[in-house]
Amino acid sequence: MHFALAREHLDFFYQHHYIEFEDLLAEAEVESISRALQETLAIRLHSKRETLAKTDLKTLYLSGYDMWRDNPLIQKFVLRPQLAEIASNLTKVRPLRIGFDQLFTASENSDHLFKKPRSLHQMSSIQGTVCGCILHLSSSAIPVAQATLAIEEDMTALIPIPKKVGSAIFFNPELPLSLEYLVETPHVLQLMIVYVEEKGIYAYQETDLHTHAFKKLGYGFGDRLRNATHPILYSG
Repeated sequence: MHFALAREHLDFFYQHHYIEFEDLLAEAEVESISRALQETLAIRLHSKRETLAKTDLKTLYLSGYDMWRDNPLIQKFVLRPQLAEIASNLTKVRPLRIGFDQLFTASENSDHLFKKPRSLHQMSSIQGTVCGCILHLSSSAIPVAQATLAIEEDMTALIPIPKKVGSAIFFNPELPLSLEYLVETPHVLQLMIVYVEEKGIYAYQETDLHTHAFKKLGYGFGDRLRNATHPILYSG
C-alpha cells in the first residue's frame, strides 16, 4: 500500500486537526483483519465471536488493548510502516514508534464507557503521543446527520467513525473523542493505532484505563519506551 499526500490533505489536517481517507484498505484486507481481531478478542475473553456484543463495554475496551502483541496477522497490520508514514507526514514528526492499539467494538450494554469525550492524551499513558489513526472495519456507521454535525459544526469534537468500510481518520491527540457510538451503533468494529515520538515516556495517567498495562512489559513510570517493546515504524 502506497498513499501520497497532496498539499490539500496537509492544509486540511492543519486547519481541522483530523483528516479522513476513504478506501485506504482493500475489502479482502478488511475482512481478514476484522476476523483476526474478533478471534483474538474472543480468546482473551474465553468467549466466542458470536457472543462478544453481549459483553459489557468496559470489558471489551480493557480486553481490546495492544492486540498486535497476540496475533501475527494483527502485528503485521498494526506495525505497517506505510500507515506510520502517513501519520509522520501529516504531523511532521519523525521517527515514529508504535504506542499501542485499541479495539473499539459495539456492546449491547447500555452503559457508556466515558461520560464525556476524552482526548488521546487523556486516553494514553505515554508522554509524546503524536497522532492517532482509527480504521473503520465494519459496515455499521453512525447516522450521517450526526456525523456531519460533529465534523462541520463543532470542530472541537470528533466522533471517530469514517463513512466507509476500509476508511481511516488520522487525528491530533488533543482532539476530543466521543465513544458513545459504541453503544448506539450495532456491530461497529474499529481499530485505533496510536503513534508516539521516538523519546516517548511511560507515565501515570489517571484517565487512562490502561495506565498500569506496560508494567507487564517491565516498565515503571518515568521509563523511556524501548525498541524491543515499541519498535520504530517510520524514520523518514
